[in-house]
Amino acid sequence: MLIERPKLQWREDGTWRLLEAYTLGEITVPPDFVLDGASVPKIFCWYADEEGAALPAAIIHDYEYSVKEASRREADARFYRNLVGAGIRRSKAWVMWAAVRAGGRAAWRA
Repeated sequence: MLIERPKLQWREDGTWRLLEAYTLGEITVPPDFVLDGASVPKIFCWYADEEGAALPAAIIHDYEYSVKEASRREADARFYRNLVGAGIRRSKAWVMWAAVRAGGRAAWRA
């Protein structure tokens, strides 16, 4: 599946701002949405996505966590599907999905 790259602007506070609306699947993120991308604890950075293939999935996931229009379980499942759709190996996508399931509760509640 060919996934269009989002247009982002780096911000001095370590976040990104979406410059244009971004659609992936059935979710559209509005312009000016601010996200932190794929938040990866430093201990796991060796496993991170160096090519940025996971970024579209992370944008959608961050947005879903902010608007809470779906359940957390649904948002995390969509994250996994979007990772696989972007070409991330299923085993690696599963590890990333498991990380958000294990560590995402605080972000969901925020």
